[in-house]
Formats: sequence, structure tokens, C-alpha cells
Amino acid sequence: MKDNRLRFRAGRGVFLGSSILFAACVLAQVFIAGAATFVNPVNWAKHTQFVHYFGFSLPLLMLLSAFIGRLPRKILMQVLILMVFIFLMYFTANITRTLPWAGAMHPVFAMVILGQSVWLVTQSWNLGFKMKRGEKSK
Repeated sequence: MKDNRLRFRAGRGVFLGSSILFAACVLAQVFIAGAATFVNPVNWAKHTQFVHYFGFSLPLLMLLSAFIGRLPRKILMQVLILMVFIFLMYFTANITRTLPWAGAMHPVFAMVILGQSVWLVTQSWNLGFKMKRGEKSK
């Protein structure tokens, strides 16, 4: 019983930490895109490379830790939806030559991903405080 509680807390802690890190990485990615647009186009290479450090690894860690921490289904679903939007980001970045209008969706999907990542941080943060006060999660 005590081992399960420790496992659940560890899973929730890893989820919270990885969701905060993911949201920070998305903000950094938007900043790099802004630097490429307004400062120097050389920054597009940094923008392209940086996403490979966190794009799928952190959401995968979030998904695994959500299972371990027994987070609510709505959080699991949001992580899966987040992963779909990350795929759409790659898709819109690479199909621009064939479908230019799809490239215009790239920054829109970035804002959706940012919103989802902030929502996940607030949900896991609130859930962590509920668990500390002894409330059960749904």
C-alpha cells in the first residue's frame, strides 16, 4: 500500500516536472522562431534542431509518468492529443512546398500546443496539491 502511494507520487512528480519542462521548451521554441524572423534567419536552423531534443521525448515521458501516477483519463487524453499536434507540426513544416497553406497552420498549431502544455501544467499542479491535502483524484 505504501509502495503504491510512493509510486503514484513519483509518477505525478515526474509528470509535473516534465510538463513544466515541455511548456518551457515550447516557449523557447517560439522565441527561437521569433529570433529567426526578426533578428537573423540563421536561427531557423536552431529552431529546426531544438525541437528534436524535446518534441516527442518529453510527451512520451509525460504519458508514461501519467500512467504510473494514475492521473485522470482527461490528462492522458490531452497528452495523446498533444502528441498528435506535435506530429501535425512536423507535417506542416515539411509539406509547405507541396501545400503552402498547410505551412500557415504551423504557428497556429504551435499556439495550440502551448495552450495544451500550460493546461497540463496547471492540471497536474492542482492535482498535486489536492493529493497533498489528502483528497482522492478522479
